[in-house]
Amino acid sequence: ISTFLRLDRSFSEIMAGQVFSFFWFAAIAGRIVIGFISKRINILKLLNAVILLTIIFLVAGIYVKNSALIIISFILAGLFMSGIWPLAVTAGGLKFPDKKNFIVSIIILCGGIGGLTAPWFLSYILKKSSLFVAMNAVYLFLAFSFAASAFLYFLDLRNSEVNDYIKHLS
Repeated sequence: ISTFLRLDRSFSEIMAGQVFSFFWFAAIAGRIVIGFISKRINILKLLNAVILLTIIFLVAGIYVKNSALIIISFILAGLFMSGIWPLAVTAGGLKFPDKKNFIVSIIILCGGIGGLTAPWFLSYILKKSSLFVAMNAVYLFLAFSFAASAFLYFLDLRNSEVNDYIKHLS
């Protein structure tokens, strides 16, 4: 974020660093807030909302030209992004309680692989294209995550409707 802001949006080094710090501060606060919200809202609904809001604010932070809006967008992206990982792990454990250990291990493994390969992949994009294109790759991966999470949510919704119909027949 700070490199993007310095090179593509002409932020000073100090201001770009502050935005990055605010991003992480918002991530810490967001983790706490989303933890409390997750007790009241369906995990998959919340996960979909958090991913979608993160995408919206990342796109705004990348495409908006106004400095104040860029700062606000990245802060809000950090706020919402912080909930994606814990909600995904929780959803995996709740969706498959009998295979929870295996599913959570796979989710953590995939996250680790993503964490190891993302810097390499983004630097490859940077070398072949530009920092702007590499920043866009971040929200495109989140869009894929949203599609997978939305699929699971609608699958759950469909299964609950089928189960309700079967109960109604008997």
